[in-house]
Amino acid sequence: MVYEKILEEIGLTKNETKIYLNLLKIGSTTTGNIIKETGIHTSKVYDGLERLMHKGLVSYVIISNVKYFKAVDPERLIDFLEDKKNAINKQEEEIKKIIPKLKLKQNLF
Repeated sequence: MVYEKILEEIGLTKNETKIYLNLLKIGSTTTGNIIKETGIHTSKVYDGLERLMHKGLVSYVIISNVKYFKAVDPERLIDFLEDKKNAINKQEEEIKKIIPKLKLKQNLF
């Protein structure tokens, strides 16, 4: 499906994509339901949810000592891409700073 391909191209893994799309479809749910719906192994679901939360694409609430996860508004994908662009721009600046030093090392060979 087109959604999966695009989400993977912007940096989500296959499991993250499957979890994220499942949460969009079913709404707030437990890890048990995510495991059941996606067929992804338990540890991989927990890892995927952790990474998706770190990326700002999933949130959770605790109700009666049970975590319920949900996908945040898909508009957050734009923020996710902006964060990636900013990180790349910062890396580019760092590389530009060290290029002269790297060129000096190149002359040693």
